[in-house]
Amino acid sequence: MYWGIQPTLRADLMAPSGRKRSPDDIDRHVGVRLKQRRLEMELSAAELERRIDLAPSTVGRFEEGWLPINSATLFRLGRALDIPASYFFKGLPMPPPSGASEPPDPEHDAEAARLLRRFQSVTDPEVRKNLLRLVKSIADGKFDWN
Repeated sequence: MYWGIQPTLRADLMAPSGRKRSPDDIDRHVGVRLKQRRLEMELSAAELERRIDLAPSTVGRFEEGWLPINSATLFRLGRALDIPASYFFKGLPMPPPSGASEPPDPEHDAEAARLLRRFQSVTDPEVRKNLLRLVKSIADGKFDWN
């Protein structure tokens, strides 16, 4: 018991079967970064807990990935450790955007950038409007080349 309150397992920390959940890869990554920074600053877990008013052993559970860190606590941890909250996510592999089957083609992106630069150089609003209409009809397969 902590401060006379009976601890309970939160539903979001439980696996569907009712067992305690396994650490999530993101929670583990954030925890490793937390521990790394805390040790760089030569702070004990207990001192960090005191600085931001956390219950005893909370930092250890964060660092092991067993306890997810909410955004407010992540912000407070960053301030106490003199780093932006983004520090905790540095090096985290980013999945491709949903719906994307493969990464964007750099050559295609370069073509799009060239097209955009050329389009922006057209100053006549009527010509720009007609260019957009032309590109849309080509993209929709409705352009008649004859």
